[in-house]
Amino acid sequence: MADIANIKVGDNTYSIKDSTARTTANNAITTANQAETKADQAIADSASAKTTAGNAQTTANTANQGQINANNKIDGASIVGNYTEPTETLEITLELGGIS
Repeated sequence: MADIANIKVGDNTYSIKDSTARTTANNAITTANQAETKADQAIADSASAKTTAGNAQTTANTANQGQINANNKIDGASIVGNYTEPTETLEITLELGGIS
């Protein structure tokens, strides 16, 4: 359906179309659509950042567990010596602690 721009009453014609208002409204729609697109991109970027943060946390947790395991091995380490009298040999071994 075509837009109505004028109304004629008798011999008089009245303009009812406000082109400035129409242009302003169309610009507002365009701006709203651009804002929606940017909001959608922000949501996607946020989800990606959340995934990256989760991966970083997992890596940090793995590294922390590795350091705990290494400390347990070091803390539980001992040096054991066995002397064999006939050969007059001292055998020394390093035993690492276990991981609990």
